[in-house]
Amino acid sequence: MVHHTAPRVNNASHARALDHVQALSARIFGPTRLHTDEAAPDVQLQSCQIGHLTLATTRYAQDMEVEPQPGKDHYVIQTVTAGRCRVAYGDVVAEMEPGSTWVFSPALPVRLLIDAGCERFSVVVRRPALEEAFRMCFNFDAPAPLMFALQPLADAPRAGRWRAMMQWLRAEAAMRAGGPALPAADAAIEQLCLTALLVDHFGADGGLLPRGYLPTLPAYVRCAIRYLRANLDKRCRCRRWPPTVVCANARCSSASARARTPRRWSTCACCGCRARVRHCKGPRPGRAWCRRLRCGTASRT
Repeated sequence: MVHHTAPRVNNASHARALDHVQALSARIFGPTRLHTDEAAPDVQLQSCQIGHLTLATTRYAQDMEVEPQPGKDHYVIQTVTAGRCRVAYGDVVAEMEPGSTWVFSPALPVRLLIDAGCERFSVVVRRPALEEAFRMCFNFDAPAPLMFALQPLADAPRAGRWRAMMQWLRAEAAMRAGGPALPAADAAIEQLCLTALLVDHFGADGGLLPRGYLPTLPAYVRCAIRYLRANLDKRCRCRRWPPTVVCANARCSSASARARTPRRWSTCACCGCRARVRHCKGPRPGRAWCRRLRCGTASRT
């Protein structure tokens, strides 16, 4: 990653006024609106910065609903460490199991229904940083909008890896209470986290190129991807050298002369092209013969 922000010291906040809670939430997670029956909700927030990543632990003493607002461009990787939290998207409500990892995209208006006593750990990254990581990972621009599936990873090994990674990032956030780490370490952590995120969600078929985004690629790239996927289980065969071209020299016109003439690479004296030509003594082929060679009209064996 390039152009990393300066690491910040671990910040802990304890807010009770609703306006203060909303201001703290907007600073970390982007524009959000909080709904609660309490006029003075009790929320504890601890955060730190690692490169472009913001690591935050939030504890809620009351029931609360968190609703994103327009202008939000924050992607949130989130896990519930204690209590209960539900995800509401339209009329569908899903339970966030403790330890499972969810990724929330700003393009999806997802509401969080948080119960009293809930604690969640979040890794937040802004859209420009994630799109740059996408280009570094897949070597082409991210589609617009870049959206993650609204569900935890179903694959058990990857889900277990993300459970371990979130625990490790929580430990890293706790260590930042004493001060920032080295910028090189922050850059390595950021790259590891974002690369794993993108590969696990968009490269699950092993090709590192998400099939859903093939229409955004040039036609010749899509053709190459189709060919590779269709032939991954086939043996690789090397092509033979192209057919040997017979020298244009009149002395090589007979079959006996061609048989006695060794094959070797030669460079055309007029245009500099290279061809596997049978040459005997005499002048090299001229420009007209080279043109016929390119067009396939020259004599070949």
